[in-house]
Amino acid sequence: MNNIKIQPTWCWKPFDVPELLEIQKEFQYIQQLQFPGLNRNDFLYIDKDILEYHAPVYCEFLKRIKLYKRRSDTALISSYGSDPFPIHIDGEDWENRCFALNLPVYNCDQSYTVWYKGTRSGLPGGYTDPNDNRSDAILYDEATAVEIDRMPASTPAIVNISVPHRPVTLHKNLRYLVSTRFVPELFDIVRKYNTQ
Repeated sequence: MNNIKIQPTWCWKPFDVPELLEIQKEFQYIQQLQFPGLNRNDFLYIDKDILEYHAPVYCEFLKRIKLYKRRSDTALISSYGSDPFPIHIDGEDWENRCFALNLPVYNCDQSYTVWYKGTRSGLPGGYTDPNDNRSDAILYDEATAVEIDRMPASTPAIVNISVPHRPVTLHKNLRYLVSTRFVPELFDIVRKYNTQ
């Protein structure tokens, strides 16, 4: 099998999740349990023990698709329409931080993940803990950003986090989705989608 890694040019691919309604209920409960009063844009890691105890359908889904043991972290990504998220990539090293599995959880209608072409802003990502994967985020200049693709956040998908992106919410309410990263990266799963 060919193990050559090629950075994908596509931004997202839909992913079939028959258990989605049950998974959404699990994560709505986890949000109330671990992040009560959530009312801002954020990227919030979910504790592994809470995930395993309160999201058994989600864990079984990952086992069914043979990704449970590869899960490195799972987070809620929240967004408000009135407070835009910065355009960013999740890290410089696309070979180790290229994909995420995003599942809609709450109020994701009229909400999108949007990808851009643009130039780096030169500003730090806003997180300073070197042990926190968010500290690898690289921000992009809003003034030079040009939209190149858009995915409804209500669609379960594998998303390319090595292309500048951000959540965009057109309503004024809280919306959040669950985003999972994997190690090793998902090149074996997404190889069939690569257009290069």
